Amino acid sequence: MTIKVFKSKNNINIRLTSERLNHILTNHPEIVEDIFFVEKVVEDPEYIFQG
Repeated sequence: MTIKVFKSKNNINIRLTSERLNHILTNHPEIVEDIFFVEKVVEDPEYIFQG
C-alpha cells in the first residue's frame, strides 16, 4: 500500500509504501521524531548514487 508519493530531484515519482516506512521506523529509530526528514532527503538529497 502506498502511503505517500514524493517527487525526486529528477522529477521522478517515488512511492513510500507501508512496508518501507515500517523498515525505516524499525531500523532507523533516530528519525521517528522527524519522519518528514524522509521527504526532505528524497526531494533534495545531498548525494545521488548511480544504481
